[in-house]
Amino acid sequence: ANDDLGQMRRIPRKLARAAAQTLHEFVYDFIRTNATMTTDSVALFNAAHGSNLGSTALAAASLAAARLVMKKQTDPDSAKRLGLVPRTLLVPQDLEQTAYELTATDREVASANNTLNFIKTFGLTPVVVDYWTDANNWFLVAEPGSVSTIEVGFFQGREEPELFLQDEPTVGAVFTNDRLTWKIRHIYGGGILDYRGFFGAVVA
Repeated sequence: ANDDLGQMRRIPRKLARAAAQTLHEFVYDFIRTNATMTTDSVALFNAAHGSNLGSTALAAASLAAARLVMKKQTDPDSAKRLGLVPRTLLVPQDLEQTAYELTATDREVASANNTLNFIKTFGLTPVVVDYWTDANNWFLVAEPGSVSTIEVGFFQGREEPELFLQDEPTVGAVFTNDRLTWKIRHIYGGGILDYRGFFGAVVA
């Protein structure tokens, strides 16, 4: 008679939040873990991939150098430079302030000469990936419209998770134990399509 029905109502919301977080991590883990590409069995960030792997801490000079690497990536057929430019800067919580100062301020950070901030002209959007725990690594991703990056497909096009409740009083755990059972189902898969749209700085 005194059961907390509010707690029961929160169960579906918790399941939906968990499904969203799982999908979120599924996508960003391709970058965080430096996943191996199925096309050539080489890690996403690798010297063999147009030297798209760096090791320098996030700063104006390292950002400019990383952007130049992306711009110099070449077409696999013609070997001509593609001129790709990064649009997203992915950082952990620890680098949020640094990312903002580099991308949003008009003048170079801590510059005694009041020099114009070249990095701001890149038009980068900083994105903080809250679950990342490495305090030093950072990554650049190109505009998906200019080059393929990561593709995610959903079973039968169902992008939203399905929630099931087993509450029939005459069958299952409700009948045997007076217990309700919730289940959530979200079927999807994905992979990296092209390394040229990425640059990763794995900082020791």
